[in-house]
Amino acid sequence: ALPILHFGRVTVTSQGTREEEKEVTMSEMLGDVGQDAANSHSFWMPNQFGSTVKRLDEGYRTCDDIVSCFQDRAKIEKQYALQMEEWTHKWRPLVDSSPMYGSLLRAWQAFMTATDRLSELHSSIQKSLVTDDGDKIRNWQKDAYHRKIFGGFKESCEIENGFYKAQKPWAKKYKKLEKSKNAYHKACKKQQVAAVRESHSKGNPDVSVDKQRKIQEERQKCDQEMEKVKQRYEKALQDLNRYNPKYMEDMETVFDQSQQIGR
Repeated sequence: ALPILHFGRVTVTSQGTREEEKEVTMSEMLGDVGQDAANSHSFWMPNQFGSTVKRLDEGYRTCDDIVSCFQDRAKIEKQYALQMEEWTHKWRPLVDSSPMYGSLLRAWQAFMTATDRLSELHSSIQKSLVTDDGDKIRNWQKDAYHRKIFGGFKESCEIENGFYKAQKPWAKKYKKLEKSKNAYHKACKKQQVAAVRESHSKGNPDVSVDKQRKIQEERQKCDQEMEKVKQRYEKALQDLNRYNPKYMEDMETVFDQSQQIGR
């Protein structure tokens, strides 16, 4: 038996009865395809993998931003180191020629020495940010991203094509499901109108017997059409659910490939 399927305004049960509209969840609509609430921006929905591809493209610009950040910090470190060096050049002659002696002189000289070491430390940090860390990021960026002749990056193009290829069969089945869902909703509404019309005609002296018979036949015809469309609807859902595991596997494979590029 089919589980309860929640789509749009009509809830279809395995017995064919209809209930009031309920909130659609991804697990209800796509089985195991995602656990988050279903919406048009979900990763699993058609053409919603763009944010993943965009994040890959933005990785290149992020590298530029990180290097610029390091360079700005390196300037601060260099300036601070130079200020400490100028400070010691200014004050060391005064300390060395001071008439002070003993522990006070030694403490003052130690203060000068500590400042020299602090200047050397910040100079070392400045060089490390520029030559070591900055160069490592630039080299990684160069190895990870390869520009195409007509713009963009080869890696993001491959990932986008991979997602499209993985999603295309599923999207076709999903489109078929949406089409059958809409057809079922229309058939339900038509059947409801026919049923109400038949109910109003019964016992109405103004409606002839022949007219009542035609109204009844129209309602029966709507019942048959609704059942026929419902079967197509259920079959489309079953086809989609059967394909979901492969769809998930294919999409996750491409996603893992995109993650590897960013490492």
